Amino acid sequence: MPTICFIIKVIINFYKHKTKESKLNEKLHDRQIVLPSDCMQKIFKYTIQISNKKNLFKLLLVNKYWCENVIPILWNNPFRDLFPPSILRHTPSRDPRICYNLLRTYISCLDNDEYYLLFSKLNPSLHPFDMEIPNSFKTLYNYPNYLKELSYSDLENTIYTSFMINLKNSNSKNSNFQQEKYQAFSIASALCKLFLQNSTQLKFLLFNSSSTCNDSIMDIPNIKRYNNITIKPVLSNITKFQFKDIKIRSNNILTLLNSISIYSTKINHLDFKIDSKDYNNDLIQSISNIIKSQKQLFEFNISNLKDNFSESIFLSLFSHHKSTLFSLKLQNIHFTKLSLSILPNLINLKNLYLFNCNGFNNMDITNDFRNFNLRKLQIFSENDNDVETRNLLLQLLKQSGSSLIQLGIDLVCNKENIDIILNYCPNIIVLFIMNNDLMEWREKFNTHSKKVFIKNLNIKRIITTKSTTSKPSNNNNNRYCKEF
Repeated sequence: MPTICFIIKVIINFYKHKTKESKLNEKLHDRQIVLPSDCMQKIFKYTIQISNKKNLFKLLLVNKYWCENVIPILWNNPFRDLFPPSILRHTPSRDPRICYNLLRTYISCLDNDEYYLLFSKLNPSLHPFDMEIPNSFKTLYNYPNYLKELSYSDLENTIYTSFMINLKNSNSKNSNFQQEKYQAFSIASALCKLFLQNSTQLKFLLFNSSSTCNDSIMDIPNIKRYNNITIKPVLSNITKFQFKDIKIRSNNILTLLNSISIYSTKINHLDFKIDSKDYNNDLIQSISNIIKSQKQLFEFNISNLKDNFSESIFLSLFSHHKSTLFSLKLQNIHFTKLSLSILPNLINLKNLYLFNCNGFNNMDITNDFRNFNLRKLQIFSENDNDVETRNLLLQLLKQSGSSLIQLGIDLVCNKENIDIILNYCPNIIVLFIMNNDLMEWREKFNTHSKKVFIKNLNIKRIITTKSTTSKPSNNNNNRYCKEF
């Protein structure tokens, strides 16, 4: 019996000793320096700036903590680097396999109901893509949750690149073009629903097109079939919304805009570029409602407003954001007397861009721009003999030109116009000119060498192609300066 007691005592002491060693090791492990996630992600983002984003994939394998900090960076906008810069739609990716793998991962994040609904819509008997929707598998992370920017054109390009490369032959492509578009739209709709219900970190929502021809897009998704409870957390965090160069084919756009106006209140950048023929009272009212529902709107861009449609927009901007709006870009806009009278009252504007606008003959002596404190001003017109636009430019320069640091004009290079710039804009450091001889401008400015600021003035030329008609057209939307 004493022997047994001794053995038990030895065993107990042995395990006590082991337990102490274990606790000591745990303490030593706990003392290892582990940087907070914010610091880790800043380091990784800096790594991208000085090298290539692909290098981050190697860091996934270091340990679990590193992996959890790299994943949000890799998946905050995975579409961004898939396509080379191009104005053409459906541009082939540098590596189409990456597009397919990305799409496969997101499709695998669909719940079972959505996955089988999508599968049922893609008729395998037609094989317009010769596509095979990948089998669903359980992903390690909720990848849609990390998405911070969603561009519809990038999503559509990813879908086309993933599947069109697998076409059996060109005949099948031509004979099933409509079915091909339907299947691409079905995939885009399913993934849009996935993102708008799961991407709670989404900041930029961009419904845009990368081409001048919008026939490739069937429509934007119908969010009526989305659960309002699940899309509210996503839409409530959006800070930038864009609807640009997409042909309106149904009321889906109104449904989308109404949801934005209800659930999104943090948008500070709005951008609308819609064909002038697609505007109607309902669409203008929806855009106005979005403007009114925002807490602070900093930048606003809109194009192709005819008749008196600009009045509702300007009234909404003035009544709700006159103290916060600092950048306003207007293209192919018809000004009425009311909308033109509101413009000088947006006194906190720092950047003002007027491209091919008209209706300035409605301007009267009550339009006083002396309270403006503009930093950047750019005014261009397609019409070489546009006296109204020139008069507006002169009034702006006379009354608020002293605060400008950047100016964009399409004036003729002569002594009168140079004197206007020298007299009214003493602080500009960059001058953008359109379709004029750059050397001529520089030589004539040098003749005014007595002006000290001329030595530091940077004169740049904007090369554009003038339209043969004065009718506003979306085809001219890219003719203006991108340096601003």
